[in-house]
Amino acid sequence: MRIATCDDNAVETALLGKLLDKYATTKDNIEYDLFTNVDKLLTAVSSKAYDVILLDVIMPGINGIEAAREIRSYNNAVEIVFLTSSPEYALESYSVRADDYLIKPVKKEMLFPVLDRLYGKIEKNDENIVLLSARNV
Repeated sequence: MRIATCDDNAVETALLGKLLDKYATTKDNIEYDLFTNVDKLLTAVSSKAYDVILLDVIMPGINGIEAAREIRSYNNAVEIVFLTSSPEYALESYSVRADDYLIKPVKKEMLFPVLDRLYGKIEKNDENIVLLSARNV
């Protein structure tokens, strides 16, 4: 599972990195990239396939909801989970089909069950095979 995170707060980003390090010890094939700048995240997401994006809402410039809208304009498959200190954007997060909305400070007990659910969903999708025959080509 490939995860991108974006939070403009370097302390929050470092804490999230530690949580993802711990999570990676529980599952196979966990990779993640940490971003503290939404523009760098958008550049990376447009050129690298991520399965999950952990995204802060309140950031300078483009906020997390706007970033998710841009990502959704070219990627409907990526799972988006908002991690934020403000509950006020929870309803708006549905407009970009967010998978979850967690209130900071994010703790293992909050994050790991969400990642487990997404991991299972992504692994299940990776098991699907499309077969083409002469009749449906």
